[in-house]
Amino acid sequence: MGAALLLLVLLFSGGPAWAQQKLRIGVYQNPPKIDYRDQRAQGIFVDVIEAIAREEGWTLEYVPGSFAEGLARAERGEIDLMSDVAITPGRGAVLAFHQEPVLHSWSQVYARRGSGIRNILDLAGKRVAVLEGSVQQTFLVQMAASFGVQPFVTSFQDYQGAFRAVEDGRADAVVTNPYHGSRQAAAMGLEDTAIVFAPSRLFFAAPKDGRAAVLAAIDRHLRAYKADAGSAYFDSLRHWTSPERPVALPWWFKWAALAGVTVLALCLAWALTLHRAAVRLRAAERLQRQLAEGLARIYDRSLDVICVLDARLRFAQVSKACVQLFGYQPDELKGRSALDFLPPEDRGKALEGFRRILDGAPPQLLESRAVRKDGSVANMVWSIAWSRAQGELYCIARDETERRRLHSRLEARTQQLQRANDDLQAFAQSVSHDLRSPLAAIGGFVGKVLRDSGHQLAADSRSRLQRVLDAVARMEQLIEDLMRLARLAEEGVNRRATDLSAVSADVADALRQAHPQRQVAVAIEPGMTVNADPRLLRVAVENLLDNAWKFTARTPAPTVTVGRESGAGGEDVFYVRDNGAGFPMEYADKLFAPFRRLHSREEFEGSGIGLSIVHRIVTRHGGRVWAEGAPGQGAVFRFTLGDGGAPASAPAALTRGGSPPS
Repeated sequence: MGAALLLLVLLFSGGPAWAQQKLRIGVYQNPPKIDYRDQRAQGIFVDVIEAIAREEGWTLEYVPGSFAEGLARAERGEIDLMSDVAITPGRGAVLAFHQEPVLHSWSQVYARRGSGIRNILDLAGKRVAVLEGSVQQTFLVQMAASFGVQPFVTSFQDYQGAFRAVEDGRADAVVTNPYHGSRQAAAMGLEDTAIVFAPSRLFFAAPKDGRAAVLAAIDRHLRAYKADAGSAYFDSLRHWTSPERPVALPWWFKWAALAGVTVLALCLAWALTLHRAAVRLRAAERLQRQLAEGLARIYDRSLDVICVLDARLRFAQVSKACVQLFGYQPDELKGRSALDFLPPEDRGKALEGFRRILDGAPPQLLESRAVRKDGSVANMVWSIAWSRAQGELYCIARDETERRRLHSRLEARTQQLQRANDDLQAFAQSVSHDLRSPLAAIGGFVGKVLRDSGHQLAADSRSRLQRVLDAVARMEQLIEDLMRLARLAEEGVNRRATDLSAVSADVADALRQAHPQRQVAVAIEPGMTVNADPRLLRVAVENLLDNAWKFTARTPAPTVTVGRESGAGGEDVFYVRDNGAGFPMEYADKLFAPFRRLHSREEFEGSGIGLSIVHRIVTRHGGRVWAEGAPGQGAVFRFTLGDGGAPASAPAALTRGGSPPS
């Protein structure tokens, strides 16, 4: 009774949960591995899965479509298994596979007869048909790129369409597996080529989750089938691969096939390695040829003599420049000692220099004279390096005769200018002294007349004498300004960290005390530290601020601003801006010349020397000064202090106003 109940339970329960399940199998057109026509599936994969289904009690439903559609359905879980799928990293991430492969395969190119396609290089610019979504397309493009070949790849939903494209002339070749290619190529007038690549193993693919038991069952049965030469697996292989002459495949077939595929892969890798090595070798040869051509051009076109000497100082190679420098042709120098072309009194010193280099001294310059073919003597400078490995001296010789002649002339001219400048300074001092004496006498006598007898003179006479005194004062100021300008040419520039903001503030305070009746608003940017001569910088700031103070005399609300801005390349540009009388821009380049005045003395006093002094000081610092303005709208004077004018690391107490810190 108990046995009967157990039998009833087994009958109604149906065994394991997956034993009676219905499996949906994706199929596409790729005979003899897989085929679906007339509502019927067939092929090696169909025979294998149906044999397993009979033993497991599965019910199978075939879902036809293209290969790409089948993969997408499996990924979405719309089918349980997709037939004839090779594992790739991308597929392994979204699909599940069993462990034992159903078949081993590879990719092969078939072409129209007479196309001339024999190897991978022949595919350059050819139209190649491939199965859409297959690994063949990816591997073909990668392999072609590694050989520097770029075919035009077109994908088709099935192999029938791909082969038909070649047959109709819309493609030059097609990529398929050997199972399908061996059947279709001959029928369509195609021939196989030597282009074989991408060995692969083929499986059933399942959705990522939920089919583990099914995949495990497939592995278990496949291992059993492959161990039995009379199994359904080998019956299917015999039927689909040799339908006219069935041949029983021995037990070692799969291992031989695997070994063949491995050897094929190694051959392909070896061919690829050889190709890459050949490409690198050609590139190296091309680079070496370019370098050799470049060196030859330099060697032939150099204005300096380039030569190679052996260890005995004999010329081995000489460039064409020796004709211009020595008067000799290269062939006249080869084999002769370089010492033969030196004056006898210079050979000992030159030989000593060569010996130092041969003993291991670093590359250096040697100076000597050389006797030209016409007997004249040239001053030469040799740059020499010794290669112990090659046993050669590499030399570059330059004729310094003309440069030395020009240098001597320049030194003589510099000395003349220095003497002339000294004479000019002495003359200026003499003139200053000789002019000041009579001016002082004129001023003294006129002043005494005005003091002693001024009340007895008519008003117009007193006015004339006062104008004489004013003229004497202007003349004395002019002489003083000229002497200051002359002294600037003699003084050196002693740079140090200087607070330009503090210097400007000190000068502004002095101007307020000198002109207490003026109310001028002065704004000075704080923290302007420069690397400059503090005394000269103060003189320049005094003249700039005095200029601004003077030309704002008739402005109702005068303002003067001292600040800093960034110039081209981040250079510091300092400025003094006022809202005074201004000037027309067409005169901007004349403002810094001595005695240049744009206004009469009746309008604004001055000698016309101040801006010249500013220009002299700024240029002595390696900087530049320029001005912008407009009549009635004020002016701005900008200046730089050269590379040394960049902000310096200020000491504990910055120099102010020209006096060193105490």
